[in-house]
Amino acid sequence: MSEATTVNSRKRPVKRFDVGCRVSGSFGDYCANPNPNIQRRVRARIFGNIIEAVGHLQYKVMWDDGVSREPHFSNSLRKESSVASFPSDLRPPRIQDNPELPPQDQLIVDQEAEDIEDSQRDQEPEEHLPGQGDESSDEEGGSVGEAVDEEGEDRMGQMPGQLQTENPVTPDYATKKAAAQDAIKALLGKEVVIKHKNKTVTWTVIDDWDPVDALVENDRAAYGLTSFNTKEHPQNEVLAQLFLHLAFADWQVNLEKMNDAIIQHNNKSNSKKVKLFSPEEFLTAFGLLIGAAEYGARGSQFWETTRDSMGGEHWESMVPEANFNTHMKLYRFKDFCHFIPFAYKSLTLKNNNDPWWEFADAVTEFNNIRMSRLSLPSWLSIDELMASWKPRKTATGGLPNISFIVRKPKPLGTEMKSVACTKTGAMLHLEIHRGKEGIKAARHNSSMGATSAGCTLRAIEGCAVNDQPCRGIKGDAYFGSVVCASELSVRNYEALLQVKQNTGFYPKAFIEEHLKNAPGGVKIVLSGLAPNEQRLIAVGYRYSSKKTLFFVMTAKAGSTKAGVPYQMKYTDGFGNLRCRQVERPAAISDFFRDSNIVDCHNQGRQHDLALEETWVTTDCYFPLVTTLIGISVTDAWKLADYHGIINFGKQEDNRMSIRRFAGIVGNQLVRRACSIAAKTDQHFASDFSQEGIVTASSSFDVCSTVLSSLSSCQEQQVVIPTRSLTDANGEVHHQVIFPLTQSSSGKKYRRTRPCKLCHENDVKKLVGFYCFTCGLSAAYCCPSTYQDGRDCFLKHAERIPRRNEARVAV
Repeated sequence: MSEATTVNSRKRPVKRFDVGCRVSGSFGDYCANPNPNIQRRVRARIFGNIIEAVGHLQYKVMWDDGVSREPHFSNSLRKESSVASFPSDLRPPRIQDNPELPPQDQLIVDQEAEDIEDSQRDQEPEEHLPGQGDESSDEEGGSVGEAVDEEGEDRMGQMPGQLQTENPVTPDYATKKAAAQDAIKALLGKEVVIKHKNKTVTWTVIDDWDPVDALVENDRAAYGLTSFNTKEHPQNEVLAQLFLHLAFADWQVNLEKMNDAIIQHNNKSNSKKVKLFSPEEFLTAFGLLIGAAEYGARGSQFWETTRDSMGGEHWESMVPEANFNTHMKLYRFKDFCHFIPFAYKSLTLKNNNDPWWEFADAVTEFNNIRMSRLSLPSWLSIDELMASWKPRKTATGGLPNISFIVRKPKPLGTEMKSVACTKTGAMLHLEIHRGKEGIKAARHNSSMGATSAGCTLRAIEGCAVNDQPCRGIKGDAYFGSVVCASELSVRNYEALLQVKQNTGFYPKAFIEEHLKNAPGGVKIVLSGLAPNEQRLIAVGYRYSSKKTLFFVMTAKAGSTKAGVPYQMKYTDGFGNLRCRQVERPAAISDFFRDSNIVDCHNQGRQHDLALEETWVTTDCYFPLVTTLIGISVTDAWKLADYHGIINFGKQEDNRMSIRRFAGIVGNQLVRRACSIAAKTDQHFASDFSQEGIVTASSSFDVCSTVLSSLSSCQEQQVVIPTRSLTDANGEVHHQVIFPLTQSSSGKKYRRTRPCKLCHENDVKKLVGFYCFTCGLSAAYCCPSTYQDGRDCFLKHAERIPRRNEARVAV
C-alpha cells in the first residue's frame, strides 16, 4: 500500500495549455551539444506562444522567429512563464505598469517580479560540468517527441531567445484607414474637369453632403394592397381571390377573348372543333398551371394516363404523385395552353403595326392594375428580368426580338425592364425591351440621346400616376449615368444610381487613382453641375482593399455621412475567421438595402416557382404568359406575407415557400372554381339601387357556363337572398336559390342538390337553395312545407367554429 502511495506521489501533474500560453521546445536549428563529451548535435530550444489547439493534445505555436510549424504534441512542449526568453538587457513590461488594467493583487505582482528575475537569471551562460546528464535524444534525425524526460525538464539546457526586430511592422486596418482619409482631406477643394461630347462638367472634392430636405421614406404610411379586403373572402379561397385581383382587371374579359379565338378556329372548315371554356374550366386550368409548381415535375407527367403509356416504373413515395386527370382531361388542358395567349392579343395594336401586338397589351394591363390597386412608396428599385425562350428554327423563334444577357441565369429570351416596390417587394411596372431599332422610337430616347436615361424616366413616370408618391428611383449598371441622374433631377425626381459602364461626365479615373491604396470603408465625395445646371453628387466608395464602387445621385437623394455599416468577414494571420464593421455612407447603405429587390423577385419566380420550365411548349408567346402569371403569383406571395395573410407569428426561417403558396393557390382555384365564378357573376341588391332588382322567387336567367349566355348578359344580374345569417366570426352567409340553367335541348331548369347536413346523416334530401358565401356545393334545407320544419342552413351557420383573427383587413 505504501509503495502505491509512493508511486502516485511521484506522478507529474498534467500540463495545461491555453491560447496565448508561453511555451518552449527543442525545434530550432541543429547546434553543438553543450556537453563536450557528446559529439551528437542537438536542436536549439526556441520560445513562442500557443495560437490554437488543432487536436487532442496537439497545439499550433507561433514561435518568436515568426514561423508557425506543424502542430506539436503536448509532451514535446514545456510551459514557460509569460516573460521567458526576453533579452537580459531588456526588462519585460509589468502588469502593474499598464494604466489600462485594474490594480493587481500583491501576490500576483510579487509572482510576476519573481518570474522576470528568474527569466533573466536563466539566460546567463553556464559552463557544462563533466558527468552532468546523459546523452541527448535530440540527435540528428531523432524524434522530437522524446525531447522531454519524465520530470518534464530539458536535458540540453535553456537557450536565450529574442524576438525578430529587423522586419518592419505591418500597419493595421485603422492605421491604413486614417492615412487614406488624411490623403483625401488634403484634396478638399480640388477641381476635376470631365469632358464628354463637347460638353464639360467640373467636379469639386467636398467633405460630405448632407441635405436637410432629403427624400425620406415614410415608414408609417400604408403600402401594398388598397382595394382588397381579406375579410370578404373565406380562408379557403382568399389566396385565389388575391391572385385574380393582381393578375386580371377582369378575368371574364380574358375568358371571352379566348373563347372568341376558339370560335374563329371552329369556323374554319378543315379544323378540329374545340369546345368553349366555361368560367369554372378557365379557373381550374389556371389552378392546375400554377399548382404544378409544387410537384417539381413537367408537363404531361401530371396526368396518370400519360405516365402509364410511357411505361415508367411506379414507386410509392411520401408525397403522392399528381393526377390532374381528376380535375381536367389532358387534351382539354392542351386546348387551354394553345388558346390562352389569344386572351392577351390586341387587334388595335395590330392595326397600328406594333410588332408586339400579341403581348404588349398584357404588359399595359399589368401596369394599370399595379397603379390602381397598390399603394406605392417614395423610393422604387429598377432592374431587368428575363422571360426565358430558346428558338429552335429561326433567330428569334417567332418573337419580334430576343435578348442575350450573359450575366443572367437564363441569358436568352425576352428582356423586360422592371420596377419593384422597396417595401413589399412586389413588381410594379414592366417594359418590353424591343431591340436596338425598336427602342429608338420610345419616348424620351431621341431627345436625351441615351436609352438608359429614357427607360429610367419612363419607368418612374409610369409609376408616379394616380397621386402615387413615387419621387425617387435606385438602379445599377445599365441605368446608372450622369445623364440619367440629371434628366431625372430636372423633372423633380431623385435618383441614386450605381455607375459602371456609362461613365460619360463621371470622374471615375480620378476616384480610382485616389482610392487605389485605401482599405475598405473609405469614401471620396465630389459635387458638380450637370450640363443642364442640375446639382449632382459623385461618390467613390472603397468596398474592399481590391474593389471600388462608383455612385451618382441627385441633390436630395441622401446623405454621404456615416450610415449603417456592413459586416466584412475575413481570415487573420492565424487562419481564424474575423468580422469587422466597415463604415459606409448612409445613401449607399440605403442603396444596398433595396438594390436586390428585383433580383430576389426574379429568383422566386424563375428559379423557385419555375413555371416556364414546368410547361415547355413550342408556342413562343405561351412562355411570356407563364412569366406574367408567375410574376402575379410571386406578387401575391409577397403581399400576402407583407399584410399578414400568411406567415403570421412565424419565425424568419419557417416561412411559407413560394412553391407551397402556389400549391395552395392552385388548390383554391380548382376546388372553389364554382364559388368564385358565382361571386363574380352575381352581386347582392345592397350594392345597387332598387331599380331593376329581381327577387329570388322570380324567374330570371343567370350567366351560365355557355359562351352565348356569357356574351348575352350585358348587365350584371342582381340576386336578393332569401335570408342572411352571421356566424361566430362575423361572416355573413346568404341563402339563395339555385340559378336557372339551360340544357342542351334548350329547356331551362333550376338545379337541385342533396343537403350536406342531411347527407352526413345518411338522409338524401334534394334542395334548391345553397349558401352563396360558401359556394354552389353548400346546399342546405330551409324551413318550408316540404321539409318538415328542418333548418339545416341555420345549423350550418351555427356550427362554424370561431377562428383566430389570422388575416387582417387590407
